[in-house]
Amino acid sequence: MVREPRVVGRPDPNLTIEITLVLRRSVDLPPAEDLGETSPHERRYLDHREFAARYGASPEDVETVRAFADRHGLRVTKTDLVQRTVKLSGIPGQLGSAFGVDLVHQEDEQGVFRAHKEPLRTPKELSGVVVGVFGLHNKPVAEPHVIYYSKVRQELPDPDDVFHYTPPQLAGLYRFPEATGKGQCIGILSFGGGFKQEDLDAYFERIGVPCPPVKAVEAGARNEPIGNPMSADAEIMMDIEVAGSVAPGAHIVVYCAKNNPQGWVNAIKKAIHDDENNPTVISISWGAREGLWLEAGAENERYFIDAVDQAFHEAAVKGITVCCSSGDHGSRCMQEEGAHVRFPACSPHVLSCGGTTLPPPEGDVDQEIVWNDLDGLFNAATGGGVSKVFLPPAWQAPARVPPAADDGSEGRGLPDVAAHADPRTGYLVRVDGIYTVL
Repeated sequence: MVREPRVVGRPDPNLTIEITLVLRRSVDLPPAEDLGETSPHERRYLDHREFAARYGASPEDVETVRAFADRHGLRVTKTDLVQRTVKLSGIPGQLGSAFGVDLVHQEDEQGVFRAHKEPLRTPKELSGVVVGVFGLHNKPVAEPHVIYYSKVRQELPDPDDVFHYTPPQLAGLYRFPEATGKGQCIGILSFGGGFKQEDLDAYFERIGVPCPPVKAVEAGARNEPIGNPMSADAEIMMDIEVAGSVAPGAHIVVYCAKNNPQGWVNAIKKAIHDDENNPTVISISWGAREGLWLEAGAENERYFIDAVDQAFHEAAVKGITVCCSSGDHGSRCMQEEGAHVRFPACSPHVLSCGGTTLPPPEGDVDQEIVWNDLDGLFNAATGGGVSKVFLPPAWQAPARVPPAADDGSEGRGLPDVAAHADPRTGYLVRVDGIYTVL
């Protein structure tokens, strides 16, 4: 049973809060379907400079926001025409007055967070200029998609005691291309936890693969390992170790952000428009039921979920593939009845990645089934189903996605691809000084 949030106090009246405003585009993006009119090797994507010139925010809109900030005693801390963002800072009273809300602290089963009960309305001075305001509330919106043995065994398994795959073994079974990924950058989004270089060095030495260069980029948070192998550290370490094992020639950048609406918007825009590291692939292993994202954006209908999806659209126009985990709880949701899918995996602008069960091999793998252990030891399964938020994209028409199992509605179907994910024969990883299987 979900506990309704209750007010437990107010923010420090002298606390400086930074918020992010997303501005309108100068010109609308072309539909992603237009890219499908040509084969991948014939497509020409926009580079950073071309994208900025064509689809960034206008300097005039930035000045409109700057004038608004001056009138309300707020400070402009950063502007970015390419990301279409303006960051403002002020104390709670100033921000509340400017945006017509009363900031409070609320508490529910997730903890204490900043919020406001009143719906947020874009001020008249910014109408048509600002399409999203993020940071007035900071409730967590997602969780890492990783299944721990600890949930049922109280301890992580020793890899010597259970069968496991290494990423190179799986790459061989799936006939993964032998190219090393040299010259490419893989971006990994992290919304909690962190990685340790000494763990990476030891891991790659053990599996006999050169350790790729890995660095953290602050996108609102720092690389801060929790030090507990049964924490968010496990997700980020597994992502780095798997990606680095099959593409050791690529360099890996971890974008560290806070797990709230503002953190998600900041991190995704930072990664997509990073003209220093230039990621060509972005991996996101975090998510939550799409209804929760709508609730997080309830202050102004669905603009939160739309802002993230529109950023993925920008990635598509720039030729960046965004891979998102479809989750590990099947279509179940303890908070609501019916079938559910997870965002951001249900965005029509990402590659939604599901899970299968791959048994221990006897030569070539001749059997692979959908991962489903909902009634078993782990009470887990691949996520998937039909979105209630996004309509079927044109590119998915040949797949003939069936209607939703619960209400017969039509929507974007997921996942798009799937590979081994069952922890019974999981991946060998090293996290916080421990080798284990996840």
